[in-house]
Amino acid sequence: SVAPIAGFSVKHPFLRTTGTRNDTLSVKQPFLRTRVNRIETSVHQTSLRGHEMAVAILKQNNRRKDKIRFENMKEIEVTCKLGKELTADEIQTAAVKALGVSPKMKSQLKYRIIRRSIDARNDILYRYRVEVGKPDEELNEYVLEDYQNVADAEPVIIIGAGPAGMFAALKLLMRGFKPVILERGKDVHARKFDMAKLSTEGVVNPDSNYCFGEGGAGTFSDGKLYTRSSKRGDIREVLHQLVLFGADPSILIDAHPHIGSDKLPIVVENIRKCIIEHGGEYHFDSRVTDIVKRGDGQFDIEVGTTVYTSRKVILATGHSARDIYEMFDRKGWE
Repeated sequence: SVAPIAGFSVKHPFLRTTGTRNDTLSVKQPFLRTRVNRIETSVHQTSLRGHEMAVAILKQNNRRKDKIRFENMKEIEVTCKLGKELTADEIQTAAVKALGVSPKMKSQLKYRIIRRSIDARNDILYRYRVEVGKPDEELNEYVLEDYQNVADAEPVIIIGAGPAGMFAALKLLMRGFKPVILERGKDVHARKFDMAKLSTEGVVNPDSNYCFGEGGAGTFSDGKLYTRSSKRGDIREVLHQLVLFGADPSILIDAHPHIGSDKLPIVVENIRKCIIEHGGEYHFDSRVTDIVKRGDGQFDIEVGTTVYTSRKVILATGHSARDIYEMFDRKGWE
């Protein structure tokens, strides 16, 4: 049996899988993909000839039966030499064989590149994983949720405008809340002048440097994308938003995506413009000095003599904001 984790894949020619999580469960086999929502499912693969057959036994607490939709799309692998772009003709030629259709249909076949990686074990190759389908089939294209106008919505205060703070704000726009971002540092362009002084004169601005300011610590020092959370959820939402705001679309398929430090400040600025256009707020040079929990369940966030009040607060300060953690320690908060 296989652990019930959404998005897992199994290569054994025969499988028995039971999924019990309350989210979308994906079972990927060569030539077979099944999606079931909020149900417990057991799938037995019974044949590998031609169009595969499957028997699905659907169980819920009351043991009633539901229907399951099988898709004929297949995932194939296509290789090409490093430095050479994979062509549509090469993909469709491979798809003809995988789908078992007439070569005359080649130009009509649909495809979507899922992943690209480099194989340097022998001859250096690009390895592409491609989803292919027949003309009447719909490929599983990812669609972002719309951002809502939240000018008059309930505010949520976000402390910190690094990656966590920015993407928390974008998620709030999708959910209909108004993000109010408090950032101790400066905007992404003003940060450049403070870092230039640091490099040329050794002058450090404690609130605007490589660690603090819009975009967070990685804005000017790196630009690579990596995550340790691939088993905890779907990261496509993050990648598609980065592309929406100016990153190269190649990050959607590359095994090791990289935006580039020259492009990242523009992406960060575009994210801020989107948040403001949809009713959110940004406040720079706003170092939080105290957080007071009121008796009515609301929080007062003190920035010098200015106080911001909200029932919900997101702490996205990053690992370098020691003063915030020291404040929490003094208050006995965890």
